[in-house]
Amino acid sequence: MPQRAWTVTVGGEAHDVEVHWARFTNAGRIVVDGDVVEAWGFSIFGPTIHFQVAGEPAILQPTFSGFDLYVGGKKARKR
Repeated sequence: MPQRAWTVTVGGEAHDVEVHWARFTNAGRIVVDGDVVEAWGFSIFGPTIHFQVAGEPAILQPTFSGFDLYVGGKKARKR
């Protein structure tokens, strides 16, 4: 499965966020600090998913080349 990964800082602590998905079905999962926090099934374009990283609101937004991650309203930089 393809993967995107970010390290984000929330409250002075670093957190690892990964997204794994199947390109054919766009089914996938979000992993935060090693724990699956969200999973989804078949999707034509990939879903926009709202979740939290250490209590901070986060959004996973599909793009043509994968996904972008926003935490606390700011775009995270990919690793």
